Amino acid sequence: MPKVPRFEVNYTSVQDLERANTRELKHGGGYVPAGADTPAVFSRVAVAFHLPDGPTVEVHGSVVNVSGGGFFVQFDKGIEYEALQSAVEFVTELSSASLEIPKFPAENVEDSIVPPRPEEPAEAIATPAPIAVPAPEPEPEKKPAIATPIAGAARPAWELLDMGSDVPLHKQLAELTSAEKVKLARHANKPVRQLLVRDTDKRVHLEVVKNPKVSAAEIMEFTSNAQLGAEALRWISAQRRHMRTPAVVFNLVVNPATPGDVAQRLVAGLPQNELLKVSRNKRAKEAVQRQAKKRLMELGII
Repeated sequence: MPKVPRFEVNYTSVQDLERANTRELKHGGGYVPAGADTPAVFSRVAVAFHLPDGPTVEVHGSVVNVSGGGFFVQFDKGIEYEALQSAVEFVTELSSASLEIPKFPAENVEDSIVPPRPEEPAEAIATPAPIAVPAPEPEPEKKPAIATPIAGAARPAWELLDMGSDVPLHKQLAELTSAEKVKLARHANKPVRQLLVRDTDKRVHLEVVKNPKVSAAEIMEFTSNAQLGAEALRWISAQRRHMRTPAVVFNLVVNPATPGDVAQRLVAGLPQNELLKVSRNKRAKEAVQRQAKKRLMELGII
């Protein structure tokens, strides 16, 4: 296969990225400055998008127009384009969320160290030594009031990873607790989901498949993974939108990690050609293979 030319697009700020996403990226294409190296219309190209404080995502596509020292490319639909969209969403959400982060601890700390109102220490003021009585009181209260909310506060999901860090994502994830991974899985973009779905804690798998950004292609991949948690597979089997995909149903039937009651329930609805495949598939549990053969006998196929 001939090597396609590769171009690069650098977004210097999140604002530039948001404008490009609204104008072009989310509609399946983008403008690439190229100068004298502008390719011909209909030619194939690869474009690496460098996101501000985020990852670099490369997508392939076809040139559809040439204009102003650059060209417009229409992206190929698939995993690469989904990864770009997920990365753009993650970076823009992370940026907008980070603007609000200082407000919460600042307000909490301020509220916790507000001195008593003048009317509260009325009895102390009436004593012969009004200064000596109230002066020591703020000191013992100040330390626990400041330490408690900061030490006990859970970090927002967008603070759990630093997409601009030189530390690889898998190493950053290794530093998180199981509870933090569960929280992150509900909002993670695709590159992070691909790592979390391999975590040893099966509770994380369930939150990954529940993530509203998970694509149909990812669900097909997850259901074929024998390391995926049983509860995650059970949850997928209960979602009508996923069960409308025959490949997902077949994967669930033959996946040895699928709970037995789920796999056997799904076998009953398989067409003849799928039943034949299941009966010969060595990945499927023996009980599932037997049920498929029994069903074929009932239909007079074997």
